[in-house]
Amino acid sequence: MRYQGTITHWLDEKGYGFITREDNGDRVFFHISDCPRGAIRPQTGWVVSFELTAAQNGKSAANHVYSEKFLPKAPAKPVTIRPVRPAHTSKRRRRGQLLNTLLILLAVAAIGYGIKEYYRARQLLTQAHSTPAPLGSLPAEPLAPGGTHFQCDQRIYCSQMTSRNEALYFLAHCPGVKMDGDGDGEPCEQQFGH
Repeated sequence: MRYQGTITHWLDEKGYGFITREDNGDRVFFHISDCPRGAIRPQTGWVVSFELTAAQNGKSAANHVYSEKFLPKAPAKPVTIRPVRPAHTSKRRRRGQLLNTLLILLAVAAIGYGIKEYYRARQLLTQAHSTPAPLGSLPAEPLAPGGTHFQCDQRIYCSQMTSRNEALYFLAHCPGVKMDGDGDGEPCEQQFGH
């Protein structure tokens, strides 16, 4: 049977003390070995429960002394404090997000504008090819010397010319030709002489 009592005397350096029983007020001897192993050492004033056993001197002694106070307290959990970010960091982040949004909007607008211009140019090109131009609006190709009619095309080298007059016409009227290496205005000198 377990009894209740209060530790009324404790000699820590000797490792023993006395418990005063609640039911009859008798003092009962107890030793540190009767307390839980690895527990906190007893203190005067603790309320404990215990069993009675016969001591060597014929008196009663406390055995299996227990109290929740013997249990070591669990260390308190360390409080984790989240670091407070400075206001300028969140402002910087908001500015970065705003800048990213603006860049995306600009890219979408540029792509939209490019697509619009592409279709506009395509429409103008289609109209130009489908609508015949009035006779007076076409530029007249000048006649080459000797009355021969020449026309600019993809030819740009002397080896592609059939006559000196044709080379002269191409040099004077067609862009990107490569027929006057020395820049004297006389095309294809090795091929046609002069």
